[in-house]
Amino acid sequence: MFKIMKQRFSYLYSQKNLRKYEITHLGLIRFSKLKPRSQTLLIDMLSMIKMSLDLDKIVFSGTYKDFGFKSRQNFYVYRDELIKEHMLFYKDDRYFVNPCFINFLNRRQQTFFFNMFGFKTKERVVMTPPSLRIIN
Repeated sequence: MFKIMKQRFSYLYSQKNLRKYEITHLGLIRFSKLKPRSQTLLIDMLSMIKMSLDLDKIVFSGTYKDFGFKSRQNFYVYRDELIKEHMLFYKDDRYFVNPCFINFLNRRQQTFFFNMFGFKTKERVVMTPPSLRIIN
């Protein structure tokens, strides 16, 4: 078993240019409760997200035909299930996948958006020549 595990981990380590997602425990529970067609819809929506430091690249739009549905009503049923579970947000014909359950952002994007929305601020430090202290 150890040899099999080592082989799989070496294969995992050598993979390049793959999109990596982090899914939380709560996100995994919510994802498993979804209907199978809703799960594939969410996966299709994740594939539409672009890796860029622009808000317009992580918010996307599409019609029911873009996601492989023949009927608009079927698309709305599965989309509304994702919205009800807070896995997806929808406004003005644009979609945003909730990164709290499935984090699709890379480290660079996270730090950029945290700084952009003011969650993480850089503290400026002024370096002066050190002074000599005499301790009695």
